[in-house]
Amino acid sequence: MITILMLMSAAPAYAEELPEVTQAASEEEHVEGQAIETQQSMTIIETEVKDIPAENGETVSILESGTEVGIYMTNVNGDWNAVLIEDEIRYIPTEATALTAPAYAYEYGSDLTRLTAYSAEQIEQLLAGTELAGLGETFAAMESKYGVNALFLVSITKQESGSGSSSLARRQNNLGGLKNGRGGYMAFDTKADCVDYMARLLGSKYLTEGANLYSGKTVKDVARRYCEQSSSWTSAIESLMKNGYQKILTA
Repeated sequence: MITILMLMSAAPAYAEELPEVTQAASEEEHVEGQAIETQQSMTIIETEVKDIPAENGETVSILESGTEVGIYMTNVNGDWNAVLIEDEIRYIPTEATALTAPAYAYEYGSDLTRLTAYSAEQIEQLLAGTELAGLGETFAAMESKYGVNALFLVSITKQESGSGSSSLARRQNNLGGLKNGRGGYMAFDTKADCVDYMARLLGSKYLTEGANLYSGKTVKDVARRYCEQSSSWTSAIESLMKNGYQKILTA
C-alpha cells in the first residue's frame, strides 16, 4: 500500500497558491471549499489526480486503490477533496475516498454508519472462493457513496444469498432476499447493481433517523424491519462481521 504524507496547514486561497491554474480554470472552478484539520483518508478505487477541481482538469497522476492520503479541504466545488502531493495542491473526487482515522475496529452492536474504509483488495479477501468474488470494489465504493458499513453489506449478502450461490442470486442477481412487493423477488442486471440498491436502501431507509424503516443504527435495529421473522439473523450477521474483521486484521 502506497502512503503519501501530507502537510498539516490551513488551506490557502486557491487563487493565491496556484496562479497558473487560476488562469486555466473558470472562476467557479476554484472558489468553493471548506478548510478542515487534515484528515487521513484512503482511496477506495483507482482515481485520477487533477490539477484543478474539475473533470476537464489535467490528470497529473493516478492513485491506486488503497493509497493513503491526507485531505485538508473538502467539498471543493461540491465534488472534490484537496490534497497536497509533493508540495503541490491537487484534487481527487470526494467519492473516491473514505476516512481511515481512527482505524476501524469491529464491536458487537456497533453503529453501522461507521465506515471501515477498507480497500477493494481488503474486501476481496472476504469474497475469495465464493460467487461474490470480484465485487470488492463495488462494496468499497458503496460504503463511501451511501455511508453504510462495508462489513455489514458483505455480511448481509453472504447470509441472504449463500455467498452468491443461491438460486435467487444465480438467476436474478438478488443477493439480499429483496422482495418486489408483488409476492416475488427483485431481479437485477448484475450483482453489482444489487449491492448498489441494497446500500442505498439501507442507508436511506434503515439507517437514517426519521426514515420510515428506521429503528436504530445497529444490526439488531435493522433486523426489526429487514428480517423481523428471524430470531437468529442478528447473531448470524454479527458473527459474519466479526469473522470478516478478524480476517482482514490478521491478513
